[in-house]
Amino acid sequence: MVKRFLSVWLTLSLALSLFSACASTPKTVMYVGDSAISREEYNYTYNTQVRDFYDAYSSYLSYFGIDPDKPLEEQPCSFTEEGGTWADYFMDQTETILTQVYCFYNEAKAKNVGLNEEYAEQLDAYMLSVSEAAKKQNVTVASYLSDNFGVGVTEDLYREFLTHRLIATQYCEQVLAEIVYSDADYEAYYEKNKIAVDKVSFLFFTLDEDCLPAGSSFETEAELLNAIKALADSFLAAATSPEAFLQQAVYYAPAEYKENYSSISSVYARNVSSSDLSEGDMRDWLYHSSRKEGDKAHHQTAQGVITVCYFMSRSRDESPLASMRHILLEITETDKGSDKEQMYTDILAVRDEWAAKGYTADAFAELAEKYSEDPGSATSGGVYTDFAKGSMVDPIDEWIFAEGREEGDFEIILTEFGYHLVQFMGYGQVGWKAECYDELQDEDYFEILTSLQEKHKTTFEENYRDLLKGKK
Repeated sequence: MVKRFLSVWLTLSLALSLFSACASTPKTVMYVGDSAISREEYNYTYNTQVRDFYDAYSSYLSYFGIDPDKPLEEQPCSFTEEGGTWADYFMDQTETILTQVYCFYNEAKAKNVGLNEEYAEQLDAYMLSVSEAAKKQNVTVASYLSDNFGVGVTEDLYREFLTHRLIATQYCEQVLAEIVYSDADYEAYYEKNKIAVDKVSFLFFTLDEDCLPAGSSFETEAELLNAIKALADSFLAAATSPEAFLQQAVYYAPAEYKENYSSISSVYARNVSSSDLSEGDMRDWLYHSSRKEGDKAHHQTAQGVITVCYFMSRSRDESPLASMRHILLEITETDKGSDKEQMYTDILAVRDEWAAKGYTADAFAELAEKYSEDPGSATSGGVYTDFAKGSMVDPIDEWIFAEGREEGDFEIILTEFGYHLVQFMGYGQVGWKAECYDELQDEDYFEILTSLQEKHKTTFEENYRDLLKGKK
């Protein structure tokens, strides 16, 4: 949805000041309609882009050809036009984001849209986080902002930048929320994008040279691959049912891994999206229109690796999305035994503490932050929203999607991770429609953005990039 494109506007991240703010640098770098973008705001946006990229791909910077110890304007980038550098790449990203921000901000400003209570609270939270970060580093807020978001970024300017971004985000969400899609709209999108929406379920097992008889040797890679293919043929010939497929997996698994195949779940891929599968023969086979339950095939999925597949089903997700609150207390296993009994006593105490506070959402959130050992939800009220059937571990999934489940129901559930206190918050949209909704919103977002870009033209000061880089 839209937040996929706009959330980057609100990023709080550390970055170095990469551009010059000398006297020769123009105070205004670019315009989006009537909005003038200062060098400070450009610098701020650029720096967040760089650090976001570094954070996301820290282990792959050398793969991209980036040396973090060298200026980006000296490092060529293959993602830009011929002769472009990584500095040019991040400038392109900066200008795309600023254009999006101010197209929507200009519209909001013309309609006298200000921050609502929710977004005003977000602004205060962002400002408080900066103050706390500066205090933690034992520097002034002004120094912190200048060091981390660019030369000349003051507290007032930072608040202004965030305010504009929040207003733009709020307005954009309001515009998109007013668009209503009919059942016909959903069905039409589905018909055109079945492969993107449908889920497939299948059994799979990978065969490689470790599955061959001990002492096997081959002179060429081709001979090795042919031997693995012969194993795959034998495997599939014997896999006449899901149970037989599992038996073959146990048979062909190396001795040290056989115990991993104790149940069908060890070879069962359920409700897999096409986007989760690598492009290639295996994905094409799974999504072929003629595919039916019981079909079998093998595919080379890596060098010297053959994956055998047993097709189970393909369908769109008709189950509703669900939301829940959740607190986890992990069970620890040691040489001296397990603390399972103690954890059960503790989760009962958490439930009782929640009961004493009236079973409220605020009380649950407080207890989640205090007790939960689930890093994915402890600091967000213990909440998981809009997840599909099959997303959670089986005991929780089965309880959440059980027939007759009602909003407000709660239960203590034991899983392989520990004891969970779970409260059901309710069902949302049907899964396949939710996927279509996100894509329809994306399409409408870009259509709206394109029209706004025509209305609020983006222009630049002459030679602004050279001046920002401190070139004469």
